[in-house]
Amino acid sequence: MSKRNMLLALAALLLAAGSAYAQNDVFNVPFQFAIGKSVMSAGHYSIKSASRNSGTLNILDHQTGRSRVVDGNPIRSRGAQDQTKLVFHCYSGSCFLSQVWNSSWRSKVQPCACL
Repeated sequence: MSKRNMLLALAALLLAAGSAYAQNDVFNVPFQFAIGKSVMSAGHYSIKSASRNSGTLNILDHQTGRSRVVDGNPIRSRGAQDQTKLVFHCYSGSCFLSQVWNSSWRSKVQPCACL
């Protein structure tokens, strides 16, 4: 893995914010990434869940004002997370959103890769 890819992967894994979805978290994603077949540019994003147990996410791009609804799989975890965070996986310079964790819930959402 190249140094750039390793840094992108590390930055992606550390990308986090500490408040709940209801408070409209804003995440700064410093690289281009994919959600399903859609490519999102680097920038500031807000992510909200449709409801507490829903796998449906609303992702708002603050630069363009455009919103994208993404279906995913909600997965219960054994314990609550310390932080709300986005998890990206990066391979060969391409990154995709893999998981969305919420600090106030005992679950994560894995966006569907088939969109």
